[in-house]
Amino acid sequence: MKGLLGRLFRRKAPDGLSTPPLIALAGVSRAFDDGAIVALESVDLAVHAGECVAILGPSGSGKSSIVNLLSGIDRPTGGRVLWNGRWIKSRRAWARLRRREIGIVFQEFNLLPTLTARENVEIALMGRGIAVAERRDLAAAALVRVGLGHRVKHLPYALSGGERQRVAIARAIVNAPRLLLADEPTGNLDSANADIVADLLFNLQRDGGMTLVLVTHDDDLAERCQRCVRMRDGKIVDNGHARGRLRLVEGPPMPSEPAMAAIDQATPDVADIVPPSATAAPLTEIAPPIAEATAAIARVAAAFREPAE
Repeated sequence: MKGLLGRLFRRKAPDGLSTPPLIALAGVSRAFDDGAIVALESVDLAVHAGECVAILGPSGSGKSSIVNLLSGIDRPTGGRVLWNGRWIKSRRAWARLRRREIGIVFQEFNLLPTLTARENVEIALMGRGIAVAERRDLAAAALVRVGLGHRVKHLPYALSGGERQRVAIARAIVNAPRLLLADEPTGNLDSANADIVADLLFNLQRDGGMTLVLVTHDDDLAERCQRCVRMRDGKIVDNGHARGRLRLVEGPPMPSEPAMAAIDQATPDVADIVPPSATAAPLTEIAPPIAEATAAIARVAAAFREPAE
């Protein structure tokens, strides 16, 4: 293990960035059903601060398993996951990292249907001791950042698919994370909205200096990243050193809100409409422990409860 960690940390960081990596998998394996199903096998992966990395592979290659491990949602059956060179052992430590350092965007939007766009973003700030007024301002600012300043009071059922995904991105970035994980973020979108969301993610990474790990099966999307890591059958077959192919949209990160509104109206959502609940409790009445559990559901679409600080 020491030799493996040494090889990870000796890897030259891109653009002169210092080591250790921001996050790394060191000899990580993940098996299920007592070893009958092997999702990952002895995977080594180092991602340095500021990198834009694509993880590319067909369905079943282990891409989503890597996201779950990089976020601490799942735990490896072998090897170690390291944050800034430090082995993160406990669920409590991972919960703290997800609240403060890691943002996650999934293919499914995972918005709470009875909360407005602003409240869905605001819930990621709960449990951090931030005053209500400041929470609202931060959530609204994040929505403006993704071009949805005109949709802050809309419920998810009234938003298009592209808008829902942008709300999910705003929720992921409202805490100004150092690491943004995006697992097939355009998989549920039509081509027009997919392009908007992809441009948004790459511009957020560029302008905010975040580290972006983008999981996809789309070669064209992967080629927009600085590095493309290719997977097959639970193994990395190409660690994809930087190729200088990063393509970013020049100029403002997003169109103006009137222009964005016109795009949204031209691309109606085809998802089933979920009517709002007339008896839903307002966000201000949600107790912090419940808010933490709800935030976990919104991040991973699974009803597990993260431990308190």
